[in-house]
Amino acid sequence: SLTHNWRQLREIARRMRPPYIPFLGVVLKDLTFINDGNRDVLPSHLDAHINFGKYRLLQRILRDNICEAQKRSYTSKQQQLQQSKQFA
Repeated sequence: SLTHNWRQLREIARRMRPPYIPFLGVVLKDLTFINDGNRDVLPSHLDAHINFGKYRLLQRILRDNICEAQKRSYTSKQQQLQQSKQFA
């Protein structure tokens, strides 16, 4: 539910083993929240440097959701049969 920030869906996604298709709605929501809620450049009293913390958060969301889901490729039943014959 919205009140729990999609907690159950996030927990299920965390437990999934690659390959899987991440729920894009939650990923885009997180990216938008981070982008809108954090400045690109830190305030001038902090020397107006690029806010690398923001970009680390964005990178973590992409890594944890997109890259993690693609760690392995899908195998077809035919590929699985060929692999089992090789090891038999």
